[in-house]
Amino acid sequence: MEHPDWRCKVDEGSAGLVASRWSPDGRHILNTSDFQLRITVWSLSSKAVSYIRYPKACAQGVDFTRNGRFMALAECRDGTDCVSIFSCGDWQLRQHFKVETEDLEGLAWSPSGSELCVWDSALQYGVYVYSWEGRPLCRLRAYSWALGVRCVAWNPAGSVLAAGSYDQKSPRRDPENGPPWSHTEVGSRAIVAVGIPRPSSTHDENGKPSVTLTENLTSIPPLVHSRRENLE
Repeated sequence: MEHPDWRCKVDEGSAGLVASRWSPDGRHILNTSDFQLRITVWSLSSKAVSYIRYPKACAQGVDFTRNGRFMALAECRDGTDCVSIFSCGDWQLRQHFKVETEDLEGLAWSPSGSELCVWDSALQYGVYVYSWEGRPLCRLRAYSWALGVRCVAWNPAGSVLAAGSYDQKSPRRDPENGPPWSHTEVGSRAIVAVGIPRPSSTHDENGKPSVTLTENLTSIPPLVHSRRENLE
């Protein structure tokens, strides 16, 4: 440490503070205000401050890619669940798309950062996987009118997604050797393993990246406002 005696005080004022976390690069602090009004990004190096609106109050509403370049944020806009993806370098919006969840509870990047998984609350069984551009890749809705997803995790390769449920049974997809869905008794911690399809190419015939969005970015009001303040 070059300056071990350096100190910094961040004051959110009347907005209040309910959660705080570091960015992957360790140079920014993300503070969530009371009533989920906004997320404030404080830069400890440039002293810049950015505001991100519409964060949703859920168990795992923020996740960073493994390389720390992008952040996915769960949102609720006009009663509809959405996901916004921001660059961690300048905190600008890169992608925005709606998701199929009834009540989005959490999200998680795949290890490669090319797919994003989102899941519903415990009252609705729903797991959905989207590409970085917001294109639906697969979904898992095992049943209705029962407790849903308990936990979600990727395998290290990002090719299989495991989801734990509350019913002590595992609906398992085996397209080659069995029926589309089967139930397996696995004790008190049920696990669902689902293979994730990968597109053969993400570029068009001209070699340019192929991007498919469910909502036009030009129709979305700015989500980030930046300013500079003095940090003590």
